[in-house]
Amino acid sequence: MRRSLFITTFLALLEAGLLAAQAQDVMSADLKPQTVQAFSRYVSLTEARIERQVADPRNFLYVDQLPESRRSQVLAELKQG
Repeated sequence: MRRSLFITTFLALLEAGLLAAQAQDVMSADLKPQTVQAFSRYVSLTEARIERQVADPRNFLYVDQLPESRRSQVLAELKQG
């Protein structure tokens, strides 16, 4: 029984180590400069949009930012549960 527990624990640790070693290969992928630039642009645009949304006191909730027709529909759905 004790030997079985030892073997099971050893195999679990070995498997975890192998998975961690493989994860490093995946995490160290070489990105093209265009990819890095596109992602940086996406982050900048998204952060700017969020800053605009947060700065407007009229938009406390997401539903406040919706067009009137959609806002009415969403509020009705919320009231229905």
